[in-house]
Amino acid sequence: MQRIVKRIVISLADSPRIQGFLVQDQAKGFQVFDAYDGRKYDGREYFDAQRAFETLGSTPTGPQIGCAISHRLVIEEFADEEGDGQDLLLVAEDDARFITDFSKIVDNSLKKVGSVELLLLAEAWNDRDAGVTLSVRRNPSMLMANMSLLARFSGKSKWSFRHRIGHTFGSVWGTGLYLISRRAAKKYKNHFAADGRTHWIADDYKYWANLSQIDVMLCRPGLATWEGVSSITPIKSTTESTSGSTRSLFGVISKRAAPRTRVRRALRSIAGTIAEVREGRKQLGQ
Repeated sequence: MQRIVKRIVISLADSPRIQGFLVQDQAKGFQVFDAYDGRKYDGREYFDAQRAFETLGSTPTGPQIGCAISHRLVIEEFADEEGDGQDLLLVAEDDARFITDFSKIVDNSLKKVGSVELLLLAEAWNDRDAGVTLSVRRNPSMLMANMSLLARFSGKSKWSFRHRIGHTFGSVWGTGLYLISRRAAKKYKNHFAADGRTHWIADDYKYWANLSQIDVMLCRPGLATWEGVSSITPIKSTTESTSGSTRSLFGVISKRAAPRTRVRRALRSIAGTIAEVREGRKQLGQ
């Protein structure tokens, strides 16, 4: 089984949240990494804003640039250190607040899935507690990345019966809590070595992970909640619109039933499962 050999929490020098992070029982062993402050510096020595605009279609904000630089530096530092390719780095941002049995669920997950390259342990949403409540049952009208039907439950533990680990169909977002292997970190560094400066936002996995050929998996519901307001513009979840006032009885029932969204979710989950099976066959044929 893979082992977590290093733990890093990324925090701005003036962050009021770092002490709240460090006092958690689950935060033992974390080293504090001083985040690049995109509020004070433009990051041009590390970040190519023009290329980012060409890639993303918009110019990232200062905090987004600082976030991207910070995560790249953390990942590449891990890539440069001695160790086995299967070694894991656990990265957190200082607003992460671990749920009960976090460590047990992570251990069970690693036993279940075998090999991890990048595992997102909590998603970023505008609802600060959505990390642990993101589910079809609690958010029936939310349209989000759908998990493959091959996703596995994380194992036997007080809380883990409801957590699934697997691949998704659609984009996932968030850099608040994730695992990355040294092998994946090296792939990341080697692929972008020629680029020099960063030109992507930190959680645009669909862009940089695909280019680096890094396998991305997700744990849902997530294993952390978030404290305070994000220093980066929060990502808004997309919900299915309904006609009429949502305060009416029809509106409430329609929103809770969300039939169209449920059908779309099912179709996306099937599509993701088919894609995962095909990819597995392709790898077996290599």
